[in-house]
Amino acid sequence: DKEIMELFKRYKETGDIALRNQIAEHYFYIADIIAKKFVGRGVEYDDLKQVAALALLRGIDRFDPSLGMQFTTFITPTITGEIKNYFRDGEKMREHFFPR
Repeated sequence: DKEIMELFKRYKETGDIALRNQIAEHYFYIADIIAKKFVGRGVEYDDLKQVAALALLRGIDRFDPSLGMQFTTFITPTITGEIKNYFRDGEKMREHFFPR
């Protein structure tokens, strides 16, 4: 997608949040798909979707289009990892406040 790569380049140059949001809107479907894979594990879908959306935004900030990697290849494990961290950190918090 040359158009999206151009948006990435312009975003990296300018830091324009409107450009970041355009990129996020284009790729939000990936965050949604990944969030749905974790439904039924004790966390509400809306919470998972929010974690995935935040991971998408962080990923957009970290992505370097000059490396030649496709964004989808980069963002899929990024979002998955953030959701897994959310589960792990949530368990630690529950153990801290509600010891067995």
